[in-house]
Amino acid sequence: MDSQELDPIAGMSCASACISIELSMVGSSCAFKPVYTHQCFQDEVIPGFEPFQKEAKEAQNLARKQRQNLSASTSMISATSTGILANSTEIDAENSPYSSTLFLQKASSRLKIAISLSPSCAFCTLDIHKMPLETTCPPLSTRVLGEDTAEENSDANSTQTHKHLLSNSSSTSGSKRKAPDEDGDNDQSRIDAEIVTTTNAGSAPIMSDDEIMKRISKAIPSVQDQSASLPIITSMIDSDGYLTKPIGSIVSSYTRKIKVPSTPTNSDSAEGLAASKTEIETEIETSFILALANGKSPGVNEYHQQVQKLSLFFIENADDVDLTNGESGGGWNVLYLFRRHGGPISTSAIRDNANDGEGKGYRYSFAGFLTLFTFYSPFRKPQSGNILRICQALVLPPYQRQGHGKAMMRAVYDYAKVSYNDALRSVHMSTVKDQGYHGDNDTNSNDGRSISQEIVEVNVEDPAPGFTCMRNIIDYQSFAAMVANLTVSDNSASSSDIDPAIEDIIMKKGYCKDDCFQSMAENDAVILASKLRITKTQLQISYEIFKLASMTRALERRDYTTKEKQAIETKFRLMVKKRLNGLHKEDIGACPSKVEKQKMLTKLFDASLKMYKYLLRI
Repeated sequence: MDSQELDPIAGMSCASACISIELSMVGSSCAFKPVYTHQCFQDEVIPGFEPFQKEAKEAQNLARKQRQNLSASTSMISATSTGILANSTEIDAENSPYSSTLFLQKASSRLKIAISLSPSCAFCTLDIHKMPLETTCPPLSTRVLGEDTAEENSDANSTQTHKHLLSNSSSTSGSKRKAPDEDGDNDQSRIDAEIVTTTNAGSAPIMSDDEIMKRISKAIPSVQDQSASLPIITSMIDSDGYLTKPIGSIVSSYTRKIKVPSTPTNSDSAEGLAASKTEIETEIETSFILALANGKSPGVNEYHQQVQKLSLFFIENADDVDLTNGESGGGWNVLYLFRRHGGPISTSAIRDNANDGEGKGYRYSFAGFLTLFTFYSPFRKPQSGNILRICQALVLPPYQRQGHGKAMMRAVYDYAKVSYNDALRSVHMSTVKDQGYHGDNDTNSNDGRSISQEIVEVNVEDPAPGFTCMRNIIDYQSFAAMVANLTVSDNSASSSDIDPAIEDIIMKKGYCKDDCFQSMAENDAVILASKLRITKTQLQISYEIFKLASMTRALERRDYTTKEKQAIETKFRLMVKKRLNGLHKEDIGACPSKVEKQKMLTKLFDASLKMYKYLLRI
C-alpha cells in the first residue's frame, strides 16, 4: 500500500517521532508530538537521524493501524494528501512507519528534540539528545521494530554518554552549548562546525545542531534565555511562565472536565508501586475563557508572533500573520482560548478585564486561538458590509476533543451577531479608528453598539476536513434552531418577534415540511444565510442536513412500504445532486462522457451523504 494514502498523525513521520513537546505547568505537564514537520524538515526527515527506539516503535504501530483501517474500508472523512512526501513508492507495511523512513537506511544516530513550553507558550526551552545506532542492528527501514534488541537494553547508558544538550550545564534554556571536554575528546563540536557533514568516510550526511536549531525555531516560541529581548511579553508573565491576565477582552467563560496525570497516594505500598508503573489519570473540572484581542492593541502582535509558530506543527499550510498589517482596509483580531488557574469559574458569561486577572489572583495558560480577518465587501448580497474570515484555528493537543473548537466557533458567530457589544466596545472602537471599517453606526455614541453589527458574513479560509465537519454541524444546529423558533412561535399567541422575511421563506414556502424536498431557491438561501451570518453554500448544506434528519424521523414514525421509502429517498438524492451539479459544474463538465459525469456526481453525493449521516449519528 502506498504510504501517501496515510493521513498525517502526530508522531508517525520520522521527524515527528524525533520531536517531543511538553506543556509544562505547576504540578502537571502534558506531552505531545507534532503532526506536520515538512515546513521545518524537508521530506519530514532530519538527515542522519532516526527516532529513539520507543518512539520508532510507536510510529510503526500508528502507521500499521492506519493501514489496517484503510485496508478494511475507505475512511469516511479523510484528510487530503499532504503532497509533500518525496519518493512515493510501494513500501513494506510492517517495517516502515511512513514514507519518510525510506531515508533511514542512511541514519547513523538516534535523535530526540525535547521542547518544553512555558504555560503562556510565549517562551520555551529546548534540549537535543543523541545516541549512536548499534552497529549490530539493521537499519530501521528493514528491521521489525516490535522485536526486542540488545540496543534497547543499552539505551540508558548510551544516552548518558552520547546525548548533546543545547543548553548550559545548569540550565535547560535554549541556544548555549556545553564547553568542549578538557581532553579535547569532543567529536560533536566538529559536527556542529558545519551545517551538514558526515560521521565517517562513506556514511550519509548528518544535520548539525546549528541547522536543527535554525529549522525548528520556525515552529517554536523564543527560547527562554532570549526573553530579555521581548520586554512587552515578559511584563505580562509571572515567574512560573503564566499570563497574569488574558490577552484581549474576555467574552465568555465555561468549564470542561479534562484528564490529568495523578500521583498514587502511597507509593511505598505494593498497590502504589504497581500504580506508579502505569499512567494514572484523573478527571478534574477546569475553567476556560475566551478573549478577543485587537491585533493593533499593545502587546497583542508581539505575543501572537510567539504562539502562532506552533501552528506549523499542527496546520498543514500554516503561515505567520502580522496582526498590525491592515490589508485592503481590513484588520486582524484574535480569539484566544486560555485555561484559567487559581479560582472557581465565574457565573457571569461575560466579564470585564477589571474583574479578572491580577486582582482576583487568576493566572492563565495558552490553549488555542482563531485568527480573524475582517474586510469590507461592497458587492455582497443581499447587502454590503464587513465579512469576517477565520484564517487559522489551533487548539493544542492536550485540549482537543473537549468541545473547545465548537465553543470558539459559536463565539465568532455571537461576535458577528452583536452579542458581545458591552464587553468588546473598547476593542471594536479602536479597530474602527485604526483600520477604517465601513458602516453607518456612530462610533462616538454611548448606546453600546459596536462594529460587529456591520458583519454580514462569517467564512473560513481553506478549512481542513475536521474543521469543515465542525462548521457544518454548528451551522445546521443554527438553522434547525431558527426553524424550531418559527414553529413554536406559530403555535403561540404572539409572533411579534418573528422576522417576516424568515417566516415567509421557511413557513409559507413549505421548506420545513417533511414531504417537501425542493431545492432551496438561491434568493431564499441568500436571505436566510444573511440572518445566520453564514455563506449561501453553508446554508444549503445546513438545509440538506435538516431535510435528512426530518426524513429519517418521518420514516421511523410511519410504516412506509419499501417502494414509498425508495421514492422519498430518491427525492432527497435528486435535491442534493442538483446543488452539487451546480457547485462542481466545471469539474463535472470536464468529464469525457455522460457516464463519467454521472459517476462523478454519484461519488460527490455519496461523500456528502456519508458526512451528513456521520454528523447526525445515523
